[in-house]
Amino acid sequence: MRQVSKSILAQMLVVGAAVMATQTHAMDLHLQQASVNTHRSQGEVREVQGATGTMVRSEDGIFVDVKTKELEPGHVYTMWFVAINDPSNCSATPCPSTDVLGSSTMVKSDLGFADGTIADLSGAAHFATFQPLGELTNAWFGNGLAQSGAEIHLVLRDHGPMQMGYERQMMSTFRGGCTDESVSDSVPDTARNDGLMGYFACSNQQTVIFLPSGVGQDS
Repeated sequence: MRQVSKSILAQMLVVGAAVMATQTHAMDLHLQQASVNTHRSQGEVREVQGATGTMVRSEDGIFVDVKTKELEPGHVYTMWFVAINDPSNCSATPCPSTDVLGSSTMVKSDLGFADGTIADLSGAAHFATFQPLGELTNAWFGNGLAQSGAEIHLVLRDHGPMQMGYERQMMSTFRGGCTDESVSDSVPDTARNDGLMGYFACSNQQTVIFLPSGVGQDS
């Protein structure tokens, strides 16, 4: 029921925003679409066929919707919202993770929890959230989303099969259900302490990248 409700809401928001964007300039809505790709930690990066990422930017914040495939059936996945508020200071485009994690003060980056779900029997999953301007949920650096025109990355993280007693942790935290060894040394303590240690070697599986408005990907 949760999946159906979220899917209907996401479709209504995306379609409604697209219609309004064509009818009015007052609300300053901007629709973008991007491919879903495998995460670089999984080897050669490739596009996930049949998967889509959609973003609607507004003056109040950012709505994102991701429909993806090729996940492990029955595994718990979280989606992480990565805001890069000053991508002009990044060493490359898109902004590399070394800058996002290692130069967060310079590029004004932040990461926070966006959504969590369980992949269905076919390995498909749907994620959606609205991130208002300001603080992120379970934020790593405290820079928040300072502007709706920021460069945005979405990261899908695999927490493995549901572990008894870890349900909420696995669905809403970075470390929930994960072994210590599977939490990278490159993430800050705010991430390492976000959730209870478990028994699965968690990993980042897929990414979606939305470049700043006007740089590319505009629909």
